[in-house]
Amino acid sequence: MLDDLGFTALRVLHPELTGAGQTVAQPEASGGTAYKVSPSSVGQASSLFHYYDSTHAYGTGGAAFSASEVSGHANTVASHLYGATNGGAPGVQSVENFDANYFYNSIVAHTVTVGRTTTWQPVAIASPIVNQSFIFTDTSASIIAQVSFFYDAYANHYGTLFINGLNNGSGSLTNAPASMYNGIAVGQSDGSHS
Repeated sequence: MLDDLGFTALRVLHPELTGAGQTVAQPEASGGTAYKVSPSSVGQASSLFHYYDSTHAYGTGGAAFSASEVSGHANTVASHLYGATNGGAPGVQSVENFDANYFYNSIVAHTVTVGRTTTWQPVAIASPIVNQSFIFTDTSASIIAQVSFFYDAYANHYGTLFINGLNNGSGSLTNAPASMYNGIAVGQSDGSHS
């Protein structure tokens, strides 16, 4: 698969492109409390990882690693992105791993209401690149537009690059957050982005 993408040829021409010195973010939505990447599953040191969710807010040091909160999907995505053996960027210096609901509600679309005035106050993160291999299951036009608006505004405000997975199913609908304009949507013609 890496040969088909041109990755192997790129690595030969530019072996220095390992992600060295970069911080990446990986919000995950696997259901329940499972969102964490297991450092050992991707061959990376546990010191690289920081975990954030609704009870462990960004900027507070984050949550401790817990095997009961590991997501198999998160591990698979992580192995492709920054896994020590097969990852495109095995040299990353830090991984910010978020629960996806927390990431959207408390980072990207964060608002503050004072009196009758609500103000958008997004939270800046250290990661300039955010990989999101999940979709919003609400496919109403209003939700897709709202989610896309906040992601586009965040990308514009902070210069963040969002890489979003398309729906694994067939069909022509582009679910949020892949529906945003200022990001990259990844998928295959058969509907599978895995």
